[in-house]
Amino acid sequence: MSYSIQKIIFAGSQGPRILTKIGDHHYSAHFQKIGYQVCWLTHPISPLHYLSGSYTKNAREIDDKYQLWKNNGEYHNDIFYYTPLTLFPFSDYLFLNSDWVLKNNLKLTFPNLERFLRKNDFNQVDVLWISNPLLIQLADIVKHKTLIYRITDDVPAFGGVPGKVDQVIADLIKKADAVFATAKTLLEKYAWAGEKLHYL
Repeated sequence: MSYSIQKIIFAGSQGPRILTKIGDHHYSAHFQKIGYQVCWLTHPISPLHYLSGSYTKNAREIDDKYQLWKNNGEYHNDIFYYTPLTLFPFSDYLFLNSDWVLKNNLKLTFPNLERFLRKNDFNQVDVLWISNPLLIQLADIVKHKTLIYRITDDVPAFGGVPGKVDQVIADLIKKADAVFATAKTLLEKYAWAGEKLHYL
């Protein structure tokens, strides 16, 4: 694959309006400054978010993501942000914690995520940078030269995370060309990744 303009997709959880900027916000700004076209995909939202207790806890975040979806994406500081809307969010709730939902939640989006990215010229990128392991299916949706997985937290230790997340992380590490760990405890936990694992 050869692309005339260098492009990168960041796949994380938060959107542009988060009060505390996280590491990926700084990395994405750096890539934009050195000439990359940058697309930032947040964790998808679903109508189920408005029907569950998660809305009460995360109303501002969910509303911000809804606006990104409703507006077909938004540019903030020359970075394109978008939130997919999925009918079946992969979560630790009844049937939603299944291999089928994990495999299809980013395919069953409205509008179709793959077509949306193609329309916005982000279906082929130089770098696919994933920090949220639950977005692993992007590796099958987006054509990419390099896949980076940045491990930012001990995700399996979080409450409400699907029980399959350990296997998801292992699969993503195997798929990745490079893996960055943000803490030495994470470096130790995933030392089995070998030479592709770096402390950053």
